[in-house]
Amino acid sequence: MRLYDASGKILGARQVLTGGGYNAQSATPVHFGLASLAPVTVEVRFMAQGGAKVQTRRSVRPRDYAGKSLIIKEDR
Repeated sequence: MRLYDASGKILGARQVLTGGGYNAQSATPVHFGLASLAPVTVEVRFMAQGGAKVQTRRSVRPRDYAGKSLIIKEDR
């Protein structure tokens, strides 16, 4: 997962492991501390046997998610 500012500068990146064994899956939240509430771009890369799939959400306003979660699921 990567977070970008309006100019395209990376503000932060995190790697999330979602499986740990047979029939295991976790929903680990990812947190970023931001210097401002300016809109950001969120990029999520899903790794699979067929290759990586990237989903991007532009103009995400952090203020809209104060106390809430932004959930991005893999498109099927």
